[in-house]
Amino acid sequence: MAFPPGLLPVQQLSNEEDTGMRVGLRRNTAPRKRHQYELRAETDKMSYAGNNFGPQLLPRNKGPRYLVGVHKKGSGTVRLVSAQQLYQMQPAVKQPRLPLEPPEARVEVHGAVAKRSLVSELGSAKAQKKQKSELAKQISPAAVFNSANLTADLAGLAQIEAPKPLTPQQQRPLHPLFNLAAATPLEAYPREGLVPPRVWEAIDAEPLLRSLKNNEPLAAKGGDGNLLWPEFVLQMLQSLPPAKPAKRAAAKQLLYLTYLVRFFGVRRPLRPHDDADSHPEADRMQIQIAPWAQLMADFTEPGRPGKGGGAGAVHKRELTQALRQKLIMHILALALRAADCTLPVNGVAKCLELTPERVCFFLRQLGCSIKVTPGGGEQKERKAILTVPLTFPRAGQGPPARK
Repeated sequence: MAFPPGLLPVQQLSNEEDTGMRVGLRRNTAPRKRHQYELRAETDKMSYAGNNFGPQLLPRNKGPRYLVGVHKKGSGTVRLVSAQQLYQMQPAVKQPRLPLEPPEARVEVHGAVAKRSLVSELGSAKAQKKQKSELAKQISPAAVFNSANLTADLAGLAQIEAPKPLTPQQQRPLHPLFNLAAATPLEAYPREGLVPPRVWEAIDAEPLLRSLKNNEPLAAKGGDGNLLWPEFVLQMLQSLPPAKPAKRAAAKQLLYLTYLVRFFGVRRPLRPHDDADSHPEADRMQIQIAPWAQLMADFTEPGRPGKGGGAGAVHKRELTQALRQKLIMHILALALRAADCTLPVNGVAKCLELTPERVCFFLRQLGCSIKVTPGGGEQKERKAILTVPLTFPRAGQGPPARK
């Protein structure tokens, strides 16, 4: 048999218990594998094993030749087998029988601790599993009750602040910025909450004022059929205040209201605004770029994945149903400001392609009272009147139960 060079001197091949090597040859007892042999050579520190079977035998090392005698009890003969040709011995370090730490570092243990240590090192898999189960069931009194830790936990809980209640504005995320302490209806919904100051300064109303001065007609719809100038906005443009500053402010307000109504007509995902000087959809709807960027930020969100987990409109922005309701609330609040807090409902409902009853529902959420003039069907005229102090309807619990 061939040993790795330099690992085993030949003189150690003896049967002495202390320094020698114990050599044994084992045969596979399976009927079809009786030709397979395993040769083992062991000392108190090392173990060598080799076999004459397997998918690939390791290359043989050069060294002295040994013969292994196989005794056949039936015939009483001994067959000599060339171990070097059949077995390539592989070394393996055996687990030491004595602890590796020096004697002065050892700590003598007795009783249950010694028993657990003995089972952990030499016990069978079943005994070790049973010991782990018993240890898991043990309860430590320190783990159940620790007065110091309990006192610290109670002190920490006392320092944790209770969650702050939501403000009235946070309770109504679809509402524009409102002022519950407003003294007049016009102050109930400040202009800064509907049109940010940065966008207000960027709105250019001079072309609109020039067209009104020259009596140029404003087309209600564009070439592709999209709504450009709502009818109720055109009526308000005919009654602008005469003073130039007030006239310019009213024109800006109505122009932004028109942009809101035009944006309400969006029905498909939009490409995000990338701080460019133009946007194809903004050009199509004739919306200035600064208001367009604000509308995209306020009333759109990233698109959702398509059906089946596809890409869908992930890289675009959508005007969702909830954001569309938020847009309706902003349109109606700005229209109330432009109409001195008394707004005809039917004209607004027609431009938004909603029923008057639906528009009245949103106006009541804004704190308006609805005044209905006599009439039947479509002839019934409704007016929304905003009053202060602002009061909002309570959340409905559904229609009353029938008796």
